Amino acid sequence: MDCIFCDFVSGKRKTHEHSPDFSVSPIFENEHTFVFLGIPNKLKEVDLLIIPKAHYPNLEDIPARIQNELMKTISVGLRILMKKYGACKVLLNNGQNADQYVFHTHFHLIPKDENREHCLQNIDSKKHKEISKELKKEFASIK
Repeated sequence: MDCIFCDFVSGKRKTHEHSPDFSVSPIFENEHTFVFLGIPNKLKEVDLLIIPKAHYPNLEDIPARIQNELMKTISVGLRILMKKYGACKVLLNNGQNADQYVFHTHFHLIPKDENREHCLQNIDSKKHKEISKELKKEFASIK
């Protein structure tokens, strides 16, 4: 099986072929979850991505205990992004017809400002690295 997210979790891959200047490094991980700052999309926006470490194509494929761990990690991510940016959208594309392009379950945490705009726009590789470090510190500070 060829899965870019599994490669990020294992450390086999640190970048995406479409954005080699942006490295993917863990912001937080535990036994079942892995958190990283995504690479910029076509609009040059980045999201916080939370995934199970094991490969599950869709949410309903994930055992309940791992779903619970994912939700706890999502809650921590939300707490951090809400404090830092004021609002956050949680997105899950579950299945091809729902615009899922990477078939490894993943939640997007998308920080929004008071104008409902994405807070992490026009991010270059240097800023991407800085944001990743800041978020890693925030995750480490929450028990």
